[in-house]
Amino acid sequence: MSNITATCIDSMSMDADAEDQAALRRLDRRASSLVPTSVFRAQFQLSKPVGLTLVQVDRGRQISQVELDLDRIFGGDSHSATANGNEVDRQRMDWSTIAAGMDKNFKGLLVSSVVKNSAAWEVGVRAGDILTSSSATLGGALWPTSTLDGIQSSLQGRKFTSSFVSFEFCRVSDQFENVYQLTLKRPLGIEVQETQDGYVVVTGFNDAAPRLVRRAVQPGDRVLAVDSSLGGAMWPVTTVAGLTSACTSRMPGAEITLQLQRPLENMQTAVEYSKTQGIASPVVEKDVSPVDTIAEKSAEKKALIKRCRSVLDRYSVKGDNKVMGGFKDKYDVPAIVADKVVDALASAGVTLDSMTLSMIMRAYLSCNQPDSALKVFEAATGFRSDGTCFNVAESLIGDNAKGFVPTESALNLYTGTALLQAHAMKDDLYSISRVLASLEGRSGVMVNGLESAPWPFTGVYGSIKPDTQCYNIAMAAAARAGGAEGLELALEWFSSMTNAARASDEKPERNVVSYNTIISALSAAGRSVEAFRIFDRMRQSKVRPDKYTYTPLIKACANDGDLQELLYDMKENNIKLDTVTYNAMIRFLCEKRKWTEASKLVTEMESRGVQPDSRTYGNLMSALLKADKPTACLTLFESASASSKTSSITENVHLYTTAITAASVLGDFERAIELLSRMAVKGVKPNLKTLTSVVGACIAAKKFDLAVQVYQKIDNPDGYAMCQGIEALTKNGQWTNAFDILQRQTNNRRSRVMTGQQIMKSYGTILSACLRARDFQSSEAVFSHLMRQGNIPNKKMLQDVVEVFGFRDARGITSFAIESADEKLSVFRFMLFILDSLRARKLPVDSYIYSVTLFLGSVLDGKAKLVASLLAQSKVSQGAQQLIASVGAASSPSSTSSVMTTLNGGLVLDSSFNPAKRWVDIFDHVDSDGIQSLKETGALPSVAVRMSERDRRRVIRAEKDVLVTPRKYRKRSKNSQVEVW
Repeated sequence: MSNITATCIDSMSMDADAEDQAALRRLDRRASSLVPTSVFRAQFQLSKPVGLTLVQVDRGRQISQVELDLDRIFGGDSHSATANGNEVDRQRMDWSTIAAGMDKNFKGLLVSSVVKNSAAWEVGVRAGDILTSSSATLGGALWPTSTLDGIQSSLQGRKFTSSFVSFEFCRVSDQFENVYQLTLKRPLGIEVQETQDGYVVVTGFNDAAPRLVRRAVQPGDRVLAVDSSLGGAMWPVTTVAGLTSACTSRMPGAEITLQLQRPLENMQTAVEYSKTQGIASPVVEKDVSPVDTIAEKSAEKKALIKRCRSVLDRYSVKGDNKVMGGFKDKYDVPAIVADKVVDALASAGVTLDSMTLSMIMRAYLSCNQPDSALKVFEAATGFRSDGTCFNVAESLIGDNAKGFVPTESALNLYTGTALLQAHAMKDDLYSISRVLASLEGRSGVMVNGLESAPWPFTGVYGSIKPDTQCYNIAMAAAARAGGAEGLELALEWFSSMTNAARASDEKPERNVVSYNTIISALSAAGRSVEAFRIFDRMRQSKVRPDKYTYTPLIKACANDGDLQELLYDMKENNIKLDTVTYNAMIRFLCEKRKWTEASKLVTEMESRGVQPDSRTYGNLMSALLKADKPTACLTLFESASASSKTSSITENVHLYTTAITAASVLGDFERAIELLSRMAVKGVKPNLKTLTSVVGACIAAKKFDLAVQVYQKIDNPDGYAMCQGIEALTKNGQWTNAFDILQRQTNNRRSRVMTGQQIMKSYGTILSACLRARDFQSSEAVFSHLMRQGNIPNKKMLQDVVEVFGFRDARGITSFAIESADEKLSVFRFMLFILDSLRARKLPVDSYIYSVTLFLGSVLDGKAKLVASLLAQSKVSQGAQQLIASVGAASSPSSTSSVMTTLNGGLVLDSSFNPAKRWVDIFDHVDSDGIQSLKETGALPSVAVRMSERDRRRVIRAEKDVLVTPRKYRKRSKNSQVEVW
């Protein structure tokens, strides 16, 4: 007789009702003395040793002589090996003690030994425990096992489908017997509920419960079996629905026999008899509550998950969800709800199922929070979200320091699809490739130096197989990333799919979204021929195109014939033209510079009831502006603004920006400001391009102070806006501030936003402004900074510098607009500074700069003319250039002006001065006698002049004015365009 049976009978033998006593005596007294007192599960990794051996016991207490070492199946270093010549420390079962209390009909597997401190030991497995079930070959279900051959075959197959395996053990004891039978009559009065462990447990009693039930059964007891209505056989109970069906199929008052089990944690409760009340009262220890059982905790967690699902579904972003209304996108309500749900579930320490995990991830994704979705996936499954083999770094923790219990069963196709969407939002193509490989069961695939992980339930025999949606998500992400690598990756995934006609293939089928994605990607990359080839394959595979198929194809059209063919094909497929399709055609015609046809399409749209949108007018206005028709652009904008049908469309920042740009091109400053004021009235906030266009309009109207004020309102200007701002500041007399902006851009290359062309234009703008103000010191500083940054002044910049001084060229320099003699000397010295700067970088001098310098020297006479003659002589004498090159190689450059003196009629150089270095030093510090000595010795800086055939006449005239004997030029071949001296 079991302990529970004896306790119940003894406690009620004094004054219990006769019927109750008869029922108690019908409790099963034939229960085995060796019964399970607790059931627990453990999960192990198949690639690591577990430290466990098993033996098989057959009926009649026959134990097998073969012992199965699971380490030989799991892999890794087996614990059976010796360590330093000593056997490992094992706990072995006492077979004689177990056999004495074992029923002779028992058949199953026993744990014969456990290595101490091994993986099995750490989870609580001990020698003598019964192994009742193990993981199935596929999936997460547990299958009963009772033979060594069965467990070995199951583990060998499991290794190919998963990296983990779960076992269920029973702990046996000779102190308590916790399985009993109870025969009752309807109504039973018992309330039951299913648990996540697969049991049906008693949760309480209702008013119809008899005293026998209240005294013999405790909340938390498991209902194991119920007798059959025919034959009396005991049928296992696994669901509440099955138990209910077995009971309700009998007439009221009919007897029903239940087999129940009391968990080990509830065996601490003793029952004593109260003589005064004549009933059995449970005496519970202080720290143990009979209601606080594992079954009730499981029921609470299950109810919590159900409530969380309901909340997530209520605040989801489905199209028909009226609760969310119009504020879901503004306040990210689904993500806020998901945060609360995750915190509640983590605090309860629940194990997330795949459905709940999928709902949480999609709530985050609907609010564009992919990082939160990835963290929940890792916490729920225990797998890295990037598809690698590394361990999860951290898990989500609730308020009470608890967290999710990871389980591989949370991984299925829906959670895998949500995972791909999260990586697609982050444009992480590497993670998408690894996750897709893991979902396909292709572990070990190298992507960006990292291997894809082996995930369970995948592969040829797995239940998880990526479908068409998974591939479409991956292809769309690759196409959106752009570039050659992204496009090739999208084409690779597209090729790995199959046509709908080949239904026998296991690969996912291409649908209309698959074709649209790859056609759009090819069209955007300019590969129009391949896009049309994919379109032909689409029609051959019987996939019906939609309007999203034709829009990128229209953009890829090469001529009018292709466009007309597409329009005819759309008509054949009964696809109506919408606004997007019309916009694509209008853009195509605008690119072909067919403005009239494009305008007629707008009229056709309205006649067919298709309403033009802002893109329609934006395409037309941008095309007119590019065609140098700003007036027509403004007229189109104003006519659209005046119409009641299209006025709302024009309240768009892009259209206003295009109109302001057109006004800027026209130099219509008042019109640009008026458009900006209308934007403020309409509530349209100007963007960077809008303000930049206004700055350009102010510059064109020479309203430089207002241009500076508008530029200063731009928070984060781009390169073009900075170029406009520098021009506005410079022309407003603030070239110091403009030069500061330019220096910050050139000195810090990493944070530079201006392009090289914009930087050179800004240098030219500031340099010209300084020269107009005759600030030659600032001009030299700007030009020196340009050269130190490694830039090379182009021909246009140097010509703009010369034109500042008003030189007029008619087959030779004839005059210039400089009146003062001192100013002429300053200009001559600055031209020498330019020659020195170019020579320091070993760059040739443009013939125009060379001619202007010689012309100035001839006009000034005196010392300037002597220096100009030396300049012409240095170009003539090749031997002098060789001498200067040797002197320059032996001396170090000097950035400061040095002092030259004349001693005994000869030329004596200071130790820090070398006249062969700079023309400016010769002009500043050498007198007329010293210049004559330099002319005789030939120790002059070299000058390399780049001269074309067209410039020869100008150079000859300039040299004739400073040289006594002009040089004679040899004739060159007709093929020679440029000559460097």
